[in-house]
Amino acid sequence: MDPTERAASDEVDALQPYVPRLVRYWDAETPGRLHRPVEGTMALIDISGFTRMSERLARYGNVGAEEVTEVIDGTFARLLPAAYAFGANLLKFGGDAQLLWFTGTDHHTRAAAAAHAMRAELRRLDGFATSAGTVSLRMSVGVHSGTFDFFLVGGSHREFIVAGPGATSTVQMESAASAGQIMLSPATADLLPRSSVGAARGPGRLLARSAEVEQSGFHTAETPEVDLRQFVPVGLRETLRGGTVDPEHRPAAIAFLQYVGFDRLVGDDPDRAAAVLGELVGSVQRHADAYGVAFLATDIAQDGGKIILTAGVPDTAGNNEEQLLLALRDIRADAPRDLPVRIGVNSGHVFAGAVGPDYRRTYTVMGDAVNLAARVMAEAPPGEVYATQDVLDGSRTIFRVTAPEPFFVKGKQKPVHAFSVGEPEGSRGSDRASTMPLVGRDEELATLTRAWERARAGHGGMVTVTAGVGMGKARLLQELLATAAPERAVAAECRLYQTATPYFPFRALLRTAWGFEDPDPAATESALAELVRVHAPDLEPWLPLIGPTLGLTMAESPEVAELDDRFRPVRTRSAVLSLLRKTCDGPTLFLIEEAQWMDEASRDLLASLVAEIESSPWLIVVSRQPGDEGFLPVESPAVTRVELGPLALADATEFIERATADAPLVTSQVDAIASRAEGSPCSSSNWCAPCGGAPRSTSSRSPSRA
Repeated sequence: MDPTERAASDEVDALQPYVPRLVRYWDAETPGRLHRPVEGTMALIDISGFTRMSERLARYGNVGAEEVTEVIDGTFARLLPAAYAFGANLLKFGGDAQLLWFTGTDHHTRAAAAAHAMRAELRRLDGFATSAGTVSLRMSVGVHSGTFDFFLVGGSHREFIVAGPGATSTVQMESAASAGQIMLSPATADLLPRSSVGAARGPGRLLARSAEVEQSGFHTAETPEVDLRQFVPVGLRETLRGGTVDPEHRPAAIAFLQYVGFDRLVGDDPDRAAAVLGELVGSVQRHADAYGVAFLATDIAQDGGKIILTAGVPDTAGNNEEQLLLALRDIRADAPRDLPVRIGVNSGHVFAGAVGPDYRRTYTVMGDAVNLAARVMAEAPPGEVYATQDVLDGSRTIFRVTAPEPFFVKGKQKPVHAFSVGEPEGSRGSDRASTMPLVGRDEELATLTRAWERARAGHGGMVTVTAGVGMGKARLLQELLATAAPERAVAAECRLYQTATPYFPFRALLRTAWGFEDPDPAATESALAELVRVHAPDLEPWLPLIGPTLGLTMAESPEVAELDDRFRPVRTRSAVLSLLRKTCDGPTLFLIEEAQWMDEASRDLLASLVAEIESSPWLIVVSRQPGDEGFLPVESPAVTRVELGPLALADATEFIERATADAPLVTSQVDAIASRAEGSPCSSSNWCAPCGGAPRSTSSRSPSRA
């Protein structure tokens, strides 16, 4: 086997535990179908105690996360064989819940026996000892028999979904079961021996004892050759394909989307229901993928289902809340009319990692922040997005919001304040001030300061600073400003939600460079006209072209009206650069951040500026994340590239020691943090937001209200 084939084989082996058997055989058994109705019995098992455990162990950081994983893995390593002994097929695995499927002869009896055996096995475990004390686990089970509807839909990946009347009945049974109970639907109870069926409780009956049934065992057939990547969400593929996924506690934003009214669609026309569901899932995937949000999982629910999205896990682009809210805005707008969606969003620290035995695993998130997101969703009316204050405060994009009455949810003593999120209405600047030390970046800082000295001497240039999230871009630029102390510094920031707005970063940059302080458009237009009259009267005919770079809409002059549309962009760039040269004739440091989100018009204008910069006393510093989006300068003697890689272990150790000088850590703690941080200054401090080094704002500023 050549290296390419070996790599492909290893990837299949890594992904196989995350894909249900039923999905792997789908195309072989029902090629081209989006929907499959199947007779059988389904059991929904919910384990209580994992979330509380993950919260208690969060204080121990990633060491605590490893303990969470060990407990979950150990639990299901004992429970799953008890179910598999009766022929179970694990369809969905949410970390603290499992959806088991039984088909074939005596499927109802084997399902009840498996649930009984799992409960007995959990009782024998009798708790786990952890650093935060003993963890006691309980389980509740709902069982239903009949026809179930399975779907395999989506675009960027094919998502396996269980939804419809059968799923609704299963969820209703589990919801009615208390801890330690196994609730049977009337349909299942009628199929079991009378001696196994206990008292009536709510919508069903309790399982009194396990029926006599032969253990069928776990049967496997030859696995068809299939590309498993098609069943794994885009946001998870890279994380899972390597095989080893380290557990961790980390900040994230979490959204739950619930679609409702699906049972009626399935009852009227299953094929049309599959098409509508595919439209919804495809839309969610498109917008999640576009904003770097992870399509984490789907779950069953009454009369529909849930989709779980995350930003910050498994990867982060440093603006979790903003990414998620912008994606949800587009998802809400594109939701099918026949399938209303309600959405809840929260943010906070979560446990994240891959859990389960080697042969069946899932990537999941757990914690109070996750639970609150689900409960906020339950309060949102169809068609609305409800977000907590933490989400709004964490987003650099400011949204128009309205405030419904506070509400009480399970697990919270005080009422929860959530906000209905509307359209974006502005943005807040990032806070570059940081008290974190700058360590291990001497060479990069020297490159920047030398470039500034050359600019001051009249030899302008550009420096691009490229680094992943948490590598300290913002902290390095802060140090540049403090060290170089430029006579004039002009800063602007590209924004994720303005990638389609022409000249968005230049609006702030040019306003500052030209001293336009009044935000009123009429005042800005008047100030621009006066600036041109005094410094560049030859540009007066082209004022209507300069105006849009400041966000202005101006009446066309005769010269502009006669200009062919093909030549307007070129003439605009020429006019703006000419006015800049005549008004900024002294040393100036231009700082443009997050250039991966720069719009096309700004990219062209900046490229034109760089092409003529060598004779100007200007230094343009552009920061960005890795990748090919946004602005990328062409190779030129005027362009210098700086890439921030991980800190060396010695530098990371020094960083931690200096950052914790007021509350020193012991050497073993410093070494452990430095090792786990893998060279990321942000991870090393454990106090920085994943934004390049600046501490997360703790502002409690209320959002604007509609």
